[in-house]
Amino acid sequence: MKRNKKSIRALLICLLTACFLVFVSGCYYYEEVPAESDGTETSSSAPQSDETGATTSGYVSDDTSSNGGGGTGDSTSKEGTGGGKSTSSTPAPTGGSKGDLKLVTNGVANCTIVIAEKASEKVKSAAEDLQHHIYLMTGATPPIGLDNKERVDGNYILVGPSKYTEKINIKTPKGYPNNEKVILKRHNNYLALLGNDDGNYTGTQFAVNMFLEELGCGWFAPDNDLWTVIPKLKNISVGTLNRTITPKFTTRTNNIYSYYKDFAMRWYLGGEPVMTGHGLPLLVPKTEIKNHPEWFSLINGKRTADATWWQYCYSNQEFAKEIGRKVIEYFDKNPYAVSYPICANDGWNTDFCECSDCAKFPSYSDLLLEFANRVAREVAKKYPNRTVHILSYHATYDVPKQSRKAEPNVEIMFCRETFMTVPITAGYFKPGYNTITRNTYTMSWKDNFEQYIAKTGVKKISIWEWYCLAVEREVWKDIPWVQGSVAIENQNYWKSKGASYVFYDHGPLPTYRESGASFPLRWPLWYVASKGAWASSLTGDQILADACNKLFGKAGSAMLKYYQALAKASAECKADSIAWIPPGPDQMYTSKHVAAIDNTVKAAKALRSELSANERARLDNQISYWENAKKHF
Repeated sequence: MKRNKKSIRALLICLLTACFLVFVSGCYYYEEVPAESDGTETSSSAPQSDETGATTSGYVSDDTSSNGGGGTGDSTSKEGTGGGKSTSSTPAPTGGSKGDLKLVTNGVANCTIVIAEKASEKVKSAAEDLQHHIYLMTGATPPIGLDNKERVDGNYILVGPSKYTEKINIKTPKGYPNNEKVILKRHNNYLALLGNDDGNYTGTQFAVNMFLEELGCGWFAPDNDLWTVIPKLKNISVGTLNRTITPKFTTRTNNIYSYYKDFAMRWYLGGEPVMTGHGLPLLVPKTEIKNHPEWFSLINGKRTADATWWQYCYSNQEFAKEIGRKVIEYFDKNPYAVSYPICANDGWNTDFCECSDCAKFPSYSDLLLEFANRVAREVAKKYPNRTVHILSYHATYDVPKQSRKAEPNVEIMFCRETFMTVPITAGYFKPGYNTITRNTYTMSWKDNFEQYIAKTGVKKISIWEWYCLAVEREVWKDIPWVQGSVAIENQNYWKSKGASYVFYDHGPLPTYRESGASFPLRWPLWYVASKGAWASSLTGDQILADACNKLFGKAGSAMLKYYQALAKASAECKADSIAWIPPGPDQMYTSKHVAAIDNTVKAAKALRSELSANERARLDNQISYWENAKKHF
């Protein structure tokens, strides 16, 4: 989040050298902000009244619950998106009433941002990010000061923990893992924005994000000014505010988080880092067969690692002990990591070990669970609160046949292999053998998931969700797909069953046949899923409503109906969908759905002349995908 400050620093050095700069208190610094900045809106849609500067922008909430809300970064917003008044379109004007904390008035800063004298880099970055965005919105630059100066008069934004947050009795969230928390609180002339920054947490930055979102800011694609919304405001003030927010899932990741870390924070991705995938070869590579052939699959009487989908001898107890030792070494080197994958190597039901000990197990699911239990017991000797995880996927998809309970530090990551468009709770199911997954399906994914949990008693649950239509059907690379509330319904279902981590595999990247323009194409799909993984009570429609108001101004409602119509087509699609191989576009967008979507497009186009240049550009971009898609129906 930090900006380039080389020129600023050079100026300060010159001034200091010339003895022109004097710090009277020795505890206060001031950050200049460049006069120009990329990514600003010349004509803001959020709030619309501030295009003329006629109305005071407010950040007002009467929410005093323990799980309060704010914009789409929060969980139970009363003054946030969709469920009530949206500050992005029709803000509650504070109008300079007696109880308001005025931060900016007529483009002049009325406040100081205060951080601790020994603030962490995370806090410094969040404070600078807040300062920068206030400048972009209002032209005002509130100074950043330290907490080692006694400040009596004035208005203050307290970023991160400091002597001042202690003064107003705000207890700083601490502890890692299992204590991710964000606090936004107004107390008299103080506005406190802070969170748990221990370990991998970035709670203070999240608090800043929430505040900026309520003022109308939004970030919808990385490294793309057009899809960054910064409203033009004259005034910023705060009413009552007292919120403590915890996330829906403790870990929230996808490939956006992997490739665009700073941007991912805008979507509240992160949490507790978990390596996801097939991690055994990183610990024991196939070259180790020279030293320990007994650790590898016995196939046709020969120990081998030459097969396409080579496997280990998972019944070998010495191998399990070695993996346990290597996992401990991994945790030693990665103190913030909370889990490690010891899943079977990728592949189907081939190349598994044929030795007599492995053959004793009635299924590969039984074999892998016993292997995981053995490794987990070794790891628990030093790290009892960290987990090792295996997959319910391909050869290990089915419920184990034997009654075998999972160790407390064994985690099962469930990969959804079938029917990717319909809600999980629909229980949609077609029995039979599938040539792609090479599994014979006897029950729905939902039933398999629930029975697996019941039979093993597993307490640690995570989700691997395939989430990109253009993986193995190139035709989808430029065709929109939106899930909306279905994505949130699925998340809520997983959460109700105890899931703490959700990983959405394959993001809008130039991989798996995604086009280079896939971020604006897929922003609704990835935005809703990402924000929903943080916010506990918002629906997909509420998240989309807030975003549409920011992105499309007066056409926000019309564009929301457009995305809802796309999502409805997906939810009603009953065609087979096996993980990374989706149904065809013509199977999803039937003539009925095409007609309904066309009507929403017509309504949005009718408002085009009333939009700002950026709003028109975004609308045209989104509609162009649909117009192009129709040639495939």
